[in-house]
Amino acid sequence: MMGLSKLDYTIIKYVTTKHLDFCTDKYGADRIIGIFPYGSMNYGLFDAQSDVDTYCLLAPSDSDILTMRQESATYEIDGGHCVVKDVRLWARELRKGSPNALELLV
Repeated sequence: MMGLSKLDYTIIKYVTTKHLDFCTDKYGADRIIGIFPYGSMNYGLFDAQSDVDTYCLLAPSDSDILTMRQESATYEIDGGHCVVKDVRLWARELRKGSPNALELLV
């Protein structure tokens, strides 16, 4: 996250932590691979009017594997969006060259 002020970084860290807490409560800490900010903050375009968007990658549960279920949802939290995705779906998008999937690698 380049070109961020200390205040911007503090805001992003606070909101990202809120998103992580939400995902931990909903899915369990053992399933969360990581939570990653994406969007304007990754390109040095974050400002006071920007929202904080995150991408949460989940490991599949045993039940998800047995039923071949792959979680994919978007939640609005504190004015930002938290995209939650099964890592298998993300890998499929990555193989297809999806810009959204590729952005997590930056």
